[in-house]
Amino acid sequence: MPRPLLDKPEAGTGCMISTRNKLTPQQIHDNCASCHARRDEFDHDFAVGDRFDNHFQLVLPVQPGVFWPNGMQRDEDYCETGLRLSRMGKAGVTCLDCHDPHTGTLKLPQEDNTLCLRCHGTGEAVNGVKAPVIDMATHTPCPQSSMGARCVECHMPESLYMARDPRRDHSFNSPDPLLSVELGIPNACTMCHEEKSNEWAAEAVKKYYGAKPKMAQYRERTRAVQHAYEGKEDVLPLLMECFKREEVGAWRATLLDLMDAWAHEPAVQEVAAAAVKDPDPLTRAAAAKVMGRVGNPAAGKLLNDPFRVVRLQAEWALRDSLPPDSPGMKELTAAALHQADQPSGAMKLAQIAISRKDVKTAELWFSKALKWDATSSVVHRDYAVFLASQGRSREAVDQMQEAVRLAPRDANLWYLLGLGQIENNDESGALESFNEALKIEPSFIRALFNRALLNEKVGRLEQALQDLENCSSLEKGNADIPFTLAVMLYRNGRYREAAAAAAEALRRDPGHARARQILESASRHGR
Repeated sequence: MPRPLLDKPEAGTGCMISTRNKLTPQQIHDNCASCHARRDEFDHDFAVGDRFDNHFQLVLPVQPGVFWPNGMQRDEDYCETGLRLSRMGKAGVTCLDCHDPHTGTLKLPQEDNTLCLRCHGTGEAVNGVKAPVIDMATHTPCPQSSMGARCVECHMPESLYMARDPRRDHSFNSPDPLLSVELGIPNACTMCHEEKSNEWAAEAVKKYYGAKPKMAQYRERTRAVQHAYEGKEDVLPLLMECFKREEVGAWRATLLDLMDAWAHEPAVQEVAAAAVKDPDPLTRAAAAKVMGRVGNPAAGKLLNDPFRVVRLQAEWALRDSLPPDSPGMKELTAAALHQADQPSGAMKLAQIAISRKDVKTAELWFSKALKWDATSSVVHRDYAVFLASQGRSREAVDQMQEAVRLAPRDANLWYLLGLGQIENNDESGALESFNEALKIEPSFIRALFNRALLNEKVGRLEQALQDLENCSSLEKGNADIPFTLAVMLYRNGRYREAAAAAAEALRRDPGHARARQILESASRHGR
């Protein structure tokens, strides 16, 4: 079907949108979303009838401070993300089901619940999905004549933006005061009953709905998201479990994107590789992003995806191997150039230049990104990595020191600083940096491992051995860690202990040839 946007007014109607080529509900919805969404742009070319995901990257709740971890609006978030995260959005509910597309006004009153009960009072089907029937007499503990008996007050609470613009949340969450107590998420109960506590509201919900109310089924997902925000190392299994049972595409995309911090884990790569067939384009885009972290070639399956939001992530993941004149590299560069007036666009162009081995251009774009956003630890970090790759290790350390100053609770930044300090023969500084990384994240394997090697180098053998023992306990399937322990013990004349460590490496990997050599040599010396 031709795009309905016209070059001149339509004869007979004077409309710039064709009335002869009828728009689908999805096309009308995507047109609304082009403004009513928090998103990044790929170009200026969106026209009525186009798909949103071919021109924009929708912002999902993948970082703290933007959305609440249950998907509720927090910052300047607008409507589209919340609706995509909702079960109503999954069922096919669009803007048109509630709003007049020309005026934006509601089609039916919300004050007496007529709007919501049009479907939830009759079980009417939307896109073949029947709405659950709600009995308002028992659905809420609030008096039927009160504000609390209005559907929108509980499921679409209002927040004030710019001091004069009240907006209703479109994630359609059920209020769950228990999560307010645990995680500080607002809930509609105490937003209305301002004089009451979250503990009071949680007890009231428990008393009326029972110990396992309907909203409890989403608590684990919310906890997983919040714990991922906090960088908790033990949250990965919960993220994976929530992903496996999640029905809403935008939530699958969110959960998979949050696994990006563990992209090096084989289990995460398996999840991402399987997600290339996910029906939701945002989930496929998240899969490409995660696979790109480790150069997983399976991302190549998405280079011809029908949605640009997916292709761009796959192109970014594979940018080092895409020929400069390939359609993928051209598309990726065009989108980055469109964003070139922002630090994020400048950073993308710097990385594209690196992939083309164009050092001069990369330096130019890094300089612009630093000028535009000197307070971003990410800009300083990426520039430091670039400088280190060019043999400018002293400058790299300076940039990384600025990064840790800006984000002192980021363990990975301290770790990278330590590596740079080793390059500059600053062993005491490197030990201090590894120590800081491990204070923040005690199970940070790479920091533990490198601290072990450095401790041995500076004559602190017992500390080095303890670090390697801890590494071995944290990664029980990794044969290289006990092998490294065996080498260190052997090097220091502790042959019996070296033989035991080598035997452990062989238990984990019977084909580990170097471990077998150490075992045989250490056994001879230890007689």
